[in-house]
Amino acid sequence: MSLAEALTPTQYSLNSVRLRRESGDVKATFNLTIHNEAGDPLTSHQATTTLTANEKQVLAAFVERELGAFESATGLAEYTGPEMGR
Repeated sequence: MSLAEALTPTQYSLNSVRLRRESGDVKATFNLTIHNEAGDPLTSHQATTTLTANEKQVLAAFVERELGAFESATGLAEYTGPEMGR
């Protein structure tokens, strides 16, 4: 493999996706590893996008369902007191 081939990015792999609220929007950040043709990792990269209204609606339904299941399984209730350092 030549030096140029060893240093040329040609592929990526997804490591994780992080979702966060930001000023009324929901942002998704993708953590990627960039690879050369041989599959060797070259660097990491983060790409961020804003969810669409439909995506936020689907996410909200998913979160609501999972938190409901968590509350049922644990008997815990969602905290409604003053915000703590957010």
